[in-house]
Amino acid sequence: MLCVPAWAGINRQLPGLPTVTIYGQVFDNNNFSAMCVDCHDRNPSVHSLDNTGLGTHFVYGGPQKRTGTTGWEKITAWTSGGLSRYGNFSTLKSVTGQAGEIICESCHNMLINVGDHKLLMQDNVLTDPSALCEGCHGETGPSHHLMTGDTSTLYNRALRNTDSAFVRNPPLAGSDVAYPASNALNCQSCHKPHDAQTPTGARILRRGYSSGGGAVRGVSGTGLDRQTDIDNTGNTRLVTEFEPLCNACHKVSF
Repeated sequence: MLCVPAWAGINRQLPGLPTVTIYGQVFDNNNFSAMCVDCHDRNPSVHSLDNTGLGTHFVYGGPQKRTGTTGWEKITAWTSGGLSRYGNFSTLKSVTGQAGEIICESCHNMLINVGDHKLLMQDNVLTDPSALCEGCHGETGPSHHLMTGDTSTLYNRALRNTDSAFVRNPPLAGSDVAYPASNALNCQSCHKPHDAQTPTGARILRRGYSSGGGAVRGVSGTGLDRQTDIDNTGNTRLVTEFEPLCNACHKVSF
């Protein structure tokens, strides 16, 4: 009798993980993060003080709710050594190192991870730059808010968050906004991948704060909507009131 690894009695080629019905479809062997979503749902937010913060980063949600783009996806290894996994819509299988549908395991990994939340890269309000966000999205685009190290074309100076007549430091209490450090601003200063404001959909905006105490507003009902899901023309805006987010850091419009 030979002594060989039994892998806990699991056939590695066909592990036989549970079959789960999610997104209105049947998946097995954890394809499309089926086991994750079976417990956590595809929008695994917890709570917010005003019960409006249940939005999350856009993920695959069935044939009618696809990510629709592969341009922002990272298919090479993260510095943690892990690879993002995406869903192949044609085969309904999960793949690593290939572009596809965004699923839970595009950002999380149970085996190779960093931090408390099983992330492929350390990324939170204090991480600057925002490694996980910028791994797919890049730092900024045209008309994007200045971030750490960026120079204002209006004032010809680098970003500063020193308290002044125009800038709040610290940001308004209750706004959910935070600075990663002095004279620094990262992606998660204004966005959060879970528990963002549901009405702002896939913009995943933080709460913000207006003079009346109100949060940023939008028209999403699920927290997973993109602008193209609301109106392809842009005539009906997904985010209808973003000023509270500005007010969190700036004094002039408060």
